[in-house]
Amino acid sequence: MKKIETVFQGKKFSVTVEDVTLPNGNPAKMEVIHHPGSVVIIPWLGGNRYILLHQYRHCLGKAIWEFPAGTREAKEPAEACAYRELIEETGYRAGNLKKILEFYATPGVTTEKMDMFLASNLEKAPYRNLDEDEILEPKVFKLAEMEKMIQKKQIVDAKTILGVWYLLRSKR
Repeated sequence: MKKIETVFQGKKFSVTVEDVTLPNGNPAKMEVIHHPGSVVIIPWLGGNRYILLHQYRHCLGKAIWEFPAGTREAKEPAEACAYRELIEETGYRAGNLKKILEFYATPGVTTEKMDMFLASNLEKAPYRNLDEDEILEPKVFKLAEMEKMIQKKQIVDAKTILGVWYLLRSKR
């Protein structure tokens, strides 16, 4: 790397413009969103019941259906973030949390790595603590319902589609 300029520093991420030499020797100017990572939680209520959130997303100007998710705090382990986000967004605490996937949602522009967890043995938590910018409502769905919602484009969130496909594949 030759030169790195931070052009934005926000609460959750920063953006740099980097003058680099690529592995093939070509020079390039790259814009990179530096992100501490995030988690996605599939809340399983047992049987064939899962929780989705109908969450307002300002960037889209509407609410969409998705699994609970959240940004990791600085140096926060992914598992700790998953426990915290599940309680905050759904009002449930996980008796068991199993990491099932890790992936990069948009590796062309961001360093954000997402860790996906299956949360089971859920019990009601003593509180639910939404962030000031979160507008969401949890609702219970069956796996077949979520699959149909994907087909009808009612679920359009990539991390949620990936989670549903993981569940469908693991049922085979």
